[in-house]
Amino acid sequence: MVIRGVLFDRDGVLLEPNDETYDHFVHWLASYGPTPNQVMREVRRVSEKQLEKIRNLEITTPEAEKQHWLESAQSLLDNLDISSKGPTPQEIAVLWPYYRFLKPVRGVARVLRELRSQGLVLGVLSNALPSLRESLAYHGLDLSFQHFFASCRMGVAKPDPRAFEMAVAQMGLTLGEVIYVGDNPHHVETARRLGMPAYSMQSQGIPDPRNSLHLLWQLEDLLSLVS
Repeated sequence: MVIRGVLFDRDGVLLEPNDETYDHFVHWLASYGPTPNQVMREVRRVSEKQLEKIRNLEITTPEAEKQHWLESAQSLLDNLDISSKGPTPQEIAVLWPYYRFLKPVRGVARVLRELRSQGLVLGVLSNALPSLRESLAYHGLDLSFQHFFASCRMGVAKPDPRAFEMAVAQMGLTLGEVIYVGDNPHHVETARRLGMPAYSMQSQGIPDPRNSLHLLWQLEDLLSLVS
């Protein structure tokens, strides 16, 4: 069957952690009194709570997400004991949105341009907050996509097969016409069981050689699959 679309995961495929920004944030908060280790411990705690809310599909609207970040920032300041002398929760939410802690994967802009030039329908399917599109816009990538599917807005998360089925249906295509690219092998396997050509990004680590035919070592490898 002819490939007519590509469905990407966000984290680990389009965007990856930005350690430099993370270090800047830690030292910025540490300048108000706590040690960097204390800051890192509290930031990890906030991140774990965020991931839990995403897994539970608790944050379903932009308004709820905004409130979540304000509450998270206030909790961070309280636990670091700098509420009275540090930045406000509003300042943290505005100056340090979570997508500032991410950066584009190498070569992603060129790959997206090439895929669009071939007339492919592009979408992003991510277990993410409602601000999925905003997170890509921050890095200048949103205009490459026609469709954005955030689990917290859809009410279903990968690896639930319904997430893939709903996304592909809204793209106006069939499962066999859409390549899925993700970094979670369980999600990739679900897509393959549904009949999607699905590939796992493995830029780090040693892969299982039995699945080597379904690996992408770099995003540019995708181009040969759709040409």
